Amino acid sequence: MAVFALEDGHRIPARFIDLAGTQLAEKSIAAIRERVIDILDVSLFPIAWQSEMSAGEARESLIALDPSGQITTIEVLELLNNEELLSALARAGRHGEISRQGLAR
Repeated sequence: MAVFALEDGHRIPARFIDLAGTQLAEKSIAAIRERVIDILDVSLFPIAWQSEMSAGEARESLIALDPSGQITTIEVLELLNNEELLSALARAGRHGEISRQGLAR
C-alpha cells in the first residue's frame, strides 16, 4: 500500500520518520487502540482488553467475537518483528481457548 503526504497542495510520497519511543508514538498507539473497532472493516463485538506480560513488557490485546461467534484477538503494536508476531500468535491461541463462561467474566 502506498502512503502519501500532502505538501503545499501537492501529493508526494510519504517519508519514513522513526517515532519509536516518543510521546507522539505513544499517543498515536493509544488513539488507534481506542478506535480500533471503528478502523477495522469487520463486524466485531468487543469483549475486553486483556493485559499480558511479553518480553518483560505488558501487551494489550482486545478480545472480541466475530459474527460467527469465534473469539478474535486484536493487537495494536508499535513495531511488528518476528518475536512480537510469535508472541501475538501465542496470545491469540490462548484467547481462543477461553470458555464462554470465561468470556462472560
